[in-house]
Amino acid sequence: MGISISSMRLIGKTMKDRRLSGKCVTYGVQGIEGQYGDVKRILSLEGYKYRNVAIDSIIMDDITQYGNTIHQSVFFNMLGFDVVDSIDVFTKENPTHVLNLNEPIERTMHGRYDMVYDGGTAEHCFDIPEVLSNTVRLLKAGGTVIHHLPISGYLEHGYYQFSPSLFFDFYKANNFTDIEAKIHISYSNRKSCYFDFTSPAKLPDNFGHPAMIFFTAKKRAGHNDVVFPVQSVNPEHFIRNAMTESFLSALYTRLPRGFAFKALQLLKKITCMYACKRLQ
Repeated sequence: MGISISSMRLIGKTMKDRRLSGKCVTYGVQGIEGQYGDVKRILSLEGYKYRNVAIDSIIMDDITQYGNTIHQSVFFNMLGFDVVDSIDVFTKENPTHVLNLNEPIERTMHGRYDMVYDGGTAEHCFDIPEVLSNTVRLLKAGGTVIHHLPISGYLEHGYYQFSPSLFFDFYKANNFTDIEAKIHISYSNRKSCYFDFTSPAKLPDNFGHPAMIFFTAKKRAGHNDVVFPVQSVNPEHFIRNAMTESFLSALYTRLPRGFAFKALQLLKKITCMYACKRLQ
């Protein structure tokens, strides 16, 4: 779990007009890839009007994966939050609440937070419906959720890799608004790009590189009665048509296997280069 430079840029791009404030809770304690000055620079590049944090209030974190960088509380303070809590089942990284997200959260925590940030935790929990239900319960009316989770290329990273329609269908069924999603594709540790679902360009349903969804939505009302949908979203943003499938089939059946594989990878790269916007 961690907020990389490219993740910060996605947060800055997506949330810069949402006027974040109040109380935030993260699933797991997020490592932050950068010092205070690095985060200021990245948020500025994305046009995010961050809050300055006094030097004597900057807390450092040497427990999470990025080493001696700023603690997640500093990062979320910069985004505008006054209170930054965390939930984890393990105590190593000193979460605010030691809780198992596979189980219903206690009622005293219902409607407590203005944001729930899930930056790579849900896939490690077995009971995804309960995790999503807890997310609805934790949020106030008007609160925002962010899920930044794997959709492909992360075999054995967690229990699950998700289809985007899971989040679209679930949050629409539960009357969330301001739904926005991007696909975050990692070429390497230092290079990545994103595909915006509002783009008319299409991507293949196998990206050829590890990919995550960056999903955000806003809770419309203060209800906590969770609805579970049946899948209905047509994945129109992906190339899935007879012509394309016939072409890919020809590559594997009529051409040498090695050549077909390389040609398919090249097709994916060209498509991604056309549709995606670089983050680093």
